[in-house]
Amino acid sequence: MTVGTLTLTDGGTISSSTTVSVRLSEDTLEATFKGPAGESDTQTCTLAADHTQMTCRGVLTEREGQAVNYVDVYDRRERGDGATGAGERDGH
Repeated sequence: MTVGTLTLTDGGTISSSTTVSVRLSEDTLEATFKGPAGESDTQTCTLAADHTQMTCRGVLTEREGQAVNYVDVYDRRERGDGATGAGERDGH
């Protein structure tokens, strides 16, 4: 399926020539992105038992083979009324 080009928040893009592989289990997401120039991003994201935090550990590999490890941590945002807004999107 061709979706077009997705522009990322860092200014990069994922085009229709990028391949993506995704595997999802109850509390883990594994994703691999491979770009047309040979670059790749492989990440594994796990959800905390209390569902308040997700940690993604990954490796970005340039086409020359240089690899960079990274860790991203996402906290579940809580609104002022105490609700988490699960299942809702506010446009941010």
